[in-house]
Amino acid sequence: AAMSQVADVLWARKEVPKFVVLSAMGGTTDALIRAGQLARAEDPAWHTVVSDLRQRHLDACEALLTGPLADAVMAEVEDGFGFVRSLCEGLQLLHEFSEHTRDAWASMGERLSVPIVHALLVQSGFDVGRLSDLDIVATDDHYGSATVDRPEMSQRLAVAMTELSEKHVVMMEGFVGRDGHGEVTTLGRG
Repeated sequence: AAMSQVADVLWARKEVPKFVVLSAMGGTTDALIRAGQLARAEDPAWHTVVSDLRQRHLDACEALLTGPLADAVMAEVEDGFGFVRSLCEGLQLLHEFSEHTRDAWASMGERLSVPIVHALLVQSGFDVGRLSDLDIVATDDHYGSATVDRPEMSQRLAVAMTELSEKHVVMMEGFVGRDGHGEVTTLGRG
């Protein structure tokens, strides 16, 4: 429902170019963190948490998207959840869930919602550009509450936007970035 509302709001203001920063579907980040904690503790309940999240994302695809676009997004969501399952298996083996690992983990919520909304907007007739925070947002390495390197981010965004300047909407994830070593960071929650 919230994804459809985003499309409706953007459609109502379609004459004005927009830059949209998206979050995860409600409750997704908390559920991902819970699954990670369960996996670290070798509790097989992580399988159910991940399976339920996967199904919720696939249900959103089925409810909102049609045709080849739906198939492509579902494949992207499946790939994302394959990565989530691999992370859980790694946490189970290593018994580790540091802030560094938690950032890579928690970022998946945003990274799974963007393809769905992007496709919904394309299907609705928008000319949409899609960026990845991982390519744009430069941060320090304070995992869990990274600080944005604003000059570097501004430069990256300016370069990316030259290719997307004619789009009706440009979108990317919120909350996520990459440090100088290429590691995923989050900007904190709340």
